Amino acid sequence: MKGTGILKMRDARGKRRTMKVAFNTTLSTNSLAWHDIYRVALPAGVPKDTLAMLVVFHQPGKPNEYAIAHRSDAKVAALPRVKVTGSKGLGGSDFTASDFGLSFLHWPHQRLLRAERRMGADCHVLESINPSPAPGVYRRVVSWVLAESPGIVRAEVYDHDNKLFKVFTPKRLKKIDGRWHLKEMEMRNDRADTRTSITLDRDQALR
Repeated sequence: MKGTGILKMRDARGKRRTMKVAFNTTLSTNSLAWHDIYRVALPAGVPKDTLAMLVVFHQPGKPNEYAIAHRSDAKVAALPRVKVTGSKGLGGSDFTASDFGLSFLHWPHQRLLRAERRMGADCHVLESINPSPAPGVYRRVVSWVLAESPGIVRAEVYDHDNKLFKVFTPKRLKKIDGRWHLKEMEMRNDRADTRTSITLDRDQALR
């Protein structure tokens, strides 16, 4: 998977920022592992500790690992890998590395709540519970997972105090040749009263 798009942010005061985002997936040559890279072109004037690059390392049967950088041209091989990255988002947005990596699906406590239709699709409603919640870390996530193919059409994120923290929704989703494709997605941060959307230059198949 490879593509580009526009990341738009709105802060609690209504101020808006826009930046270009690029992403690509690289497969390992000698295993079933792969990693996803997300980069943004930071505008002038942003804080020096703003994240310009996030990497999510996937390996079947194991929790994700992550890497972060403050330069979008950083070399992936030189970045240290960590299990969690904290609450900083890409480009100062509401999308963190664990959001892109769907880290909650790797938590050991998963419970199927019900079947439900959402956005015109059959979904399984899944509750994921963090076994070791801490301040600033997600405690619980309720997600609507497509029944017939990979992909999440809604996710409600709850904080350490079990209060609604963030809501993820795909804003433009359509079915092409039997597969669901995404054009735009949004993360709403209820606690900070901020909002981030990513509009892709072309539709991407959910996986």
